[in-house]
Amino acid sequence: MMRENRGRDKGSSAGWIGNPIGFTLLELMVVLLVIGLVVAITFPKFQELAGGDVKRVSRKLIGTIQYLYEEALANRRIYRLNYDLTQQQYWASTLQESTASTQREVSVFPKTTLPTGVMLEDVVVLHEGKVNRGETFTEFYPIGGVEKSIIHLRDDGGEIVTLEINPLTGRVRVYEGYRDFNER
Repeated sequence: MMRENRGRDKGSSAGWIGNPIGFTLLELMVVLLVIGLVVAITFPKFQELAGGDVKRVSRKLIGTIQYLYEEALANRRIYRLNYDLTQQQYWASTLQESTASTQREVSVFPKTTLPTGVMLEDVVVLHEGKVNRGETFTEFYPIGGVEKSIIHLRDDGGEIVTLEINPLTGRVRVYEGYRDFNER
């Protein structure tokens, strides 16, 4: 007895056209692309809502420090990294001569507010000592030096990172936890 084939011939795909039983590779790739785009767009927003990341902030601050060191050397000007511990902001400026005896401070880039959950605990600078409120700054000199500075960042979870700026090279050493360098 012969079985009826009903339009499905194993040697031909024509019988499968009207009766799909799965997804094509192209359809799967489109779905994965859409999911990837949604994740790429929303993930940074979720990080902001969850609070700041002290390590991410410290990396950004280190990049700013290295940039100012190079700019001071290249442009033969004094640059400053300014800190506002009350408003939890930092920004860069340079000193330009306005008259023969006075200098004025000109902003290099606008104030950056630290993300929620991350704060400047204190800043130790050579010209003022330890500062834990108000404003202070670190100076970058045109001959390649930097004012010795130590920056302490803290997040809401209690994680603390210490950044130590080398006065000769401008390089930044990063330490886990609060480091006090008074014994040096």
